[in-house]
Amino acid sequence: MSFLSSPQSSQLIYEFQPLTPAGTSISSPKIVDMAMPAMEVNFIEWMVPNGPQGNLGWQLWYSNALVIPQNGTWIITDGEIGKWDVNQFPQAGSWNFYGYNSGSYDHTVYLRFLLNPLVQAVATLDELIVIGGPSDPNPIMMSSNLFQDFGADSVTFTPPIPAGEEIVIPIEPPAVP
Repeated sequence: MSFLSSPQSSQLIYEFQPLTPAGTSISSPKIVDMAMPAMEVNFIEWMVPNGPQGNLGWQLWYSNALVIPQNGTWIITDGEIGKWDVNQFPQAGSWNFYGYNSGSYDHTVYLRFLLNPLVQAVATLDELIVIGGPSDPNPIMMSSNLFQDFGADSVTFTPPIPAGEEIVIPIEPPAVP
């Protein structure tokens, strides 16, 4: 079953203060694990205090892949604060901070991840749409409420059926008692 995002206001904050020691080379950056439970990341707030003067570079990674900055470079800043809207980014869990510091003093980046719990879509048996007959080894099941929540009046998709054919399932509005 797939997961749906919870409302856009953040309910939890995870804060990290990764320190990059002086003399940390760009070829062997400091890596700090920022483990969080599986949650939706809405925003990332960050602050680099005055002091690095171009000697500190940092990146954010998720599951061994560079996420910020997307162009593969390093964020190099001094005395700045920022906030990124990252609703389309990976869910919380396997985040890492990578940092180098060519200066003579240690430097810290202050990070806050603003999170929401993931909400699992749940349907009762009478709310499920089943596509496939008794002989189908892989029927498709989904909740009709899932699509009503998004304001859809029908669902169109192409499962493994004869080429070029589509199945359109009308979604009936819930009965008013």
